[in-house]
Amino acid sequence: MGSLRTPEDFGTAFKDLLDAAELTVPRILELQPPPVSRSTLYDWRNGDHLPETPGPLLKIVELCLERAARRGKPLGTAPGDVEGWRDLLAEAKQFRDSGVAGRTEEAAGAAPEEPRPSPTGPARSYGGLPNRVFDLVGRDQEIDDLLRTLRPDADGPPVALVTGMAGVGKSAMVTNAAYLALERGWFPGGALYIELSGYDTDGPVTGDQAVLTALRALGVSEPFEPTAAGRQAQYRARLGERGEATLIVLDNAASEDQVMPLVPGAGPHRVVVTSRNTLDNPRHATRIGLEVLGVAESVRALGLADRDPVHAERLAELCGRLPLALQIVAASIRFDPLRPPAELVAELADEHRRLDVLEYHDSQERGVRAVLAMSYRKLAGPHQRLLRLLSLVSGHQLGEQARRKGTSHVSLPAAAALAGEPPAEVRRSLVALTRGHLLEYVVWERSTHREYWHLHDLVLLYARELAPAFLEEDGALEAAARHRDHYLENEFVKDVTVQVISGDSELGHVEWREQLGDFVTVGDPGDASYAERGFVWDEEQQGWVSSTPFPLDVASRAVREAERSGDRHALGLAKAAYGAVWLRLGEADAAGQVLGQAAELLDEAGDRRAHERALVDLALALACDEQIEQARGVLDRVCPDDVRLLRDRVDELLADAEGHRAKGVLWMGFGQLLRVKGLSREAISPLNKAVVQFRASGFRDHEGLALGNLGWALRECSFFGEGERRLRQAREILTANGFPAQIRRLRLDAQ
Repeated sequence: MGSLRTPEDFGTAFKDLLDAAELTVPRILELQPPPVSRSTLYDWRNGDHLPETPGPLLKIVELCLERAARRGKPLGTAPGDVEGWRDLLAEAKQFRDSGVAGRTEEAAGAAPEEPRPSPTGPARSYGGLPNRVFDLVGRDQEIDDLLRTLRPDADGPPVALVTGMAGVGKSAMVTNAAYLALERGWFPGGALYIELSGYDTDGPVTGDQAVLTALRALGVSEPFEPTAAGRQAQYRARLGERGEATLIVLDNAASEDQVMPLVPGAGPHRVVVTSRNTLDNPRHATRIGLEVLGVAESVRALGLADRDPVHAERLAELCGRLPLALQIVAASIRFDPLRPPAELVAELADEHRRLDVLEYHDSQERGVRAVLAMSYRKLAGPHQRLLRLLSLVSGHQLGEQARRKGTSHVSLPAAAALAGEPPAEVRRSLVALTRGHLLEYVVWERSTHREYWHLHDLVLLYARELAPAFLEEDGALEAAARHRDHYLENEFVKDVTVQVISGDSELGHVEWREQLGDFVTVGDPGDASYAERGFVWDEEQQGWVSSTPFPLDVASRAVREAERSGDRHALGLAKAAYGAVWLRLGEADAAGQVLGQAAELLDEAGDRRAHERALVDLALALACDEQIEQARGVLDRVCPDDVRLLRDRVDELLADAEGHRAKGVLWMGFGQLLRVKGLSREAISPLNKAVVQFRASGFRDHEGLALGNLGWALRECSFFGEGERRLRQAREILTANGFPAQIRRLRLDAQ
């Protein structure tokens, strides 16, 4: 028998096969997604490691041989049939496992070395790793990130912490990465896998129990050291004796107490931890977070991309793109392939039954409800209560930022109102839920100084199942009333077109309806107390819907309601909102009149934050109306040292400004206020934007004013030539269109 072919020969043949088929690795994944990752295919091509089983390889071989034959391309060193590839793989694996040093030594007549047995067992032991997941999709990047940490020459910390919500596929991703690392020969000491069962109902494996398991797996004979500290030292000593790098996988950790006893000391070993919690320790661990899959990856996981892509996308969304849920639905499709996907969509669309559908009914595998229950049980009481309360209202859209996004968000002020607790305490609960991956931190909204959190759809459904049993204990009715009041007092004045009007015993609530792109007030269609004039009952939406959505009408109605109530604080808030609407419409004069009154009322009420915002809006209105000295006095009251509040407010107003003229007015007012604060260089950009917006709007007098102000700002920054050019343009526009007052206001008559 001739010399064995090597893994390098396999890699060369695989590369020749791809070249003959005119295929790249990404193209293979598109044409025939195999049950291996992108990085694995590259490793085969480079000869870095070999397939452990021939099945996945032969699928690709058949595809490539067929394409190469159609194109008439030479195969190079690649075998021309499936059996030839079986033989090549077998020889390369035999060479790899035999301990032969290399073909050059054989060719030179050197006798091959006998395989040297490892003092700790076989050269590569899988150490109890779970089975590889051959249908894993969408985790190539995360696997590559983890492998970079596991490389023998990696400079980073020796511990990787993989986190994510229940069912997101942490264990599967880590398992596949572990097999790849072992196949590449990075861990001659093999793997040591320990299931920590951190969330099981029977209780977690303690750190000391895990150390005992590790000692037995490492071949240490009893009796063990009598103390926990002694056993940990014994464990680390045993790893040191082995010398060869060992991969330690600690799966499903709930606390750092389970993990820290198993982190070895100095040496070549690597540790991978999976957890649903963002653990604080090990402090210097490389952290890899797993999110739900993208839409395309979710469709691929369902196996419906070619059969029914439209219903596949809907199924993916109903599963929340959570890998566990997708796997359950994919299994159902495989079991009953003749069932139309549309029926599955209809079944999952029923929110009351969705978690029932997302269960394995004929196996011991846990479904979505079970894994979420395990995470929930780990929460402290206050955190459990907040999660249940959030499920009652999290379908509501709170605030303009959340409304624009069209997804379920909750802000800290809204959550604090709901819980009836101080914001600092509620934020601790929100952070705890986020660390446990039962809540997602979405965004910090700079313009409103708010943080937002989001509940995953399946977590929301699970929490809603829990809530009815705790209504009295949680004070759910009182919480709903507090939430309603917060919504009315803090959100209605921000152009929200629906309000709740109910007696003390009634609890109408506001919901976002995607079909309308707006809020509806849910109540009794026969009870008009749920909605004031201007609201009509929508039979299809089963809610009261505003028939006057124009923000100016809504804001003026709010002012009238506040005046009738006699509440001067509410009147100040309503007038501030009314003035802001005028600003967004570009009517600076009307805005200034209302905002001056609002500022006085809010100052009288002691509402510092609302008062500051009203003053900023008033300063903008005055500057837009070219009342510069008055604007300076107002702005100095609220922004004596910096203009951050001004910048944030302008961003917020611009987001909802109506048309080019309104945007031009806001940009010009902003630029003028920056000049007032001695920031002429920063004023150039806003003033230039004002020119562009006014030019697009066709308001030539405004364009001339903006050009004149821009010219003076440029001169103030010593850009004299450019400044003079803009001033000449301003004078020409204003003269040609008959605006002598603006010429005098800009001091252009002397130019």
